[in-house]
Amino acid sequence: MSTRTNLHFLIISISIGVFASVMSTSMLSIAFPDLIKTFNINYQTLHWRNILFFALFAVGLPFFGKLADHVGARRQFFLGIILFTFATLMSGLVSNWYLFLFFQAFQAIADAMIVPVQVIFIRLCFPENKIGWAFGWFSATLATASLIGPALGGLILKYFTWQFIFYILSGISLIALILSSLSLPKNIPQTSKNKVPFLGGIGLLMMVISLQILFMEQVGPLGKIVCCFMALLGLIAVIYVQVHKKGEASIFPTGAFKNQTFILACIRVFCLFLVTNAIVLYAPSYLRDVHGFPADWIGWVIIIESIIDLFIAGMAGRAADSRPRTALAIGMSLSLAASIFFWFSGHLHHIFWFGLIYLVLGLGGTITMPSQNKIALMAVPPEKTGEFIGFFQLIQFGTGAFAASIFSRIVEGPQQGTISVDGFQMMITIAILLQIIALLTMLFERRNIPSKVNQPT
Repeated sequence: MSTRTNLHFLIISISIGVFASVMSTSMLSIAFPDLIKTFNINYQTLHWRNILFFALFAVGLPFFGKLADHVGARRQFFLGIILFTFATLMSGLVSNWYLFLFFQAFQAIADAMIVPVQVIFIRLCFPENKIGWAFGWFSATLATASLIGPALGGLILKYFTWQFIFYILSGISLIALILSSLSLPKNIPQTSKNKVPFLGGIGLLMMVISLQILFMEQVGPLGKIVCCFMALLGLIAVIYVQVHKKGEASIFPTGAFKNQTFILACIRVFCLFLVTNAIVLYAPSYLRDVHGFPADWIGWVIIIESIIDLFIAGMAGRAADSRPRTALAIGMSLSLAASIFFWFSGHLHHIFWFGLIYLVLGLGGTITMPSQNKIALMAVPPEKTGEFIGFFQLIQFGTGAFAASIFSRIVEGPQQGTISVDGFQMMITIAILLQIIALLTMLFERRNIPSKVNQPT
């Protein structure tokens, strides 16, 4: 195959590898009402799944990002795919709520193993003038996975049970395993000899889980005191490793807080993904509970929108290579417009209008993320790509846990297990404020972006 064909095949393989892992929660979000009925629980109890899943996933990103630099991205990727396949299959087979949580925890760990290495592959396997292009397709895959998940989930729920969602995810991961074994170079080097941050990872995990539990109404005063104590212990562990180990085995990359471009990118991605996760988690259920749309209608709306996004992925990637800040501003503005439309959605009663809102939201995300990812990537040392990007992705994907914690109580109406118009509107109000903050970060960013990367020979 030609070099051009090899690059296309490689980015397809990388994208499919992350597709199933990112799509898993968005695909399941439309089935939340069905899980509540199956396990005889409510939204607050279901929230334990989101806490556990997102906490393990988020904390695992910087941990496995650093581990990938140490043991090799290729080896970690294949192990993660195998674990993901097993965990998703078992999640669909079990009938006990606690066993379901157990295998969802393993799925979250597998996700955390897979996602950071995708960016390492892009940096080490693609020439500098193709990084934006690669991120265009990669970011489109992330956006499509988040948005098409409820669509496929809706179609599955119409003809099958929610368990088939996990069977399909395990099948997709097997396809990713086969394609990646054919396309990934075998000589991807280890880029760091730093120690793996076990103590820092455990401390951060304690902090994240404890802080999430504090938001739950089911936890009494004594439980909240215990959570505060555990969060404090976790913080002490993280600070101890960061200071006394001089960053060698810390969860946070050395020098990150002195890198203005990288830190602003982290703030921006936190705001943007907190909004995206909130909408992905609760908009499908909102359309079902409040507007009464069938699950398959919602599915078709999102499928059409996602297909359109894929058509502009290459253009978004080329824009990221040529004028990343301009593309970033346009994409964030489109996402802000979609949130404003969602704010007025209580007065809309036709599926067409929600299709338009999802279209604008998807276009915004597809245009934003290649530029956002390239700006962050090019601001970090090449030899510490996994370490820095793992931390970046902790913020990026960890917002799912915060979205579930912050908004689960806001969106639920007087009738337990349903979403209200006022609650959803309050969630969108917060989303609009966060998107404005993300736009304002561009005013403080330096004009120049490093454009050259040392390429492997």
